Amino acid sequence: MACIGSDTTMPYIGARVSDLLAKVGVPMEIFADAVEITVEEAEDILNGSVTPNIGTLAKISKFPEYFH
Repeated sequence: MACIGSDTTMPYIGARVSDLLAKVGVPMEIFADAVEITVEEAEDILNGSVTPNIGTLAKISKFPEYFH
């Protein structure tokens, strides 16, 4: 059964954080400082070689203030 009138889409769903950072011109250093990690850790997370822990993921989820 389909939900009528329910819109569950989000504006950036499926977008990579690295793509969004590039789009708005946020330097890696600013991103790393904002989520309290090193630039190297940020690069590893953004290129997909490292999965962030839940605490870092929570900080990343609050970072989109730059995307508005």
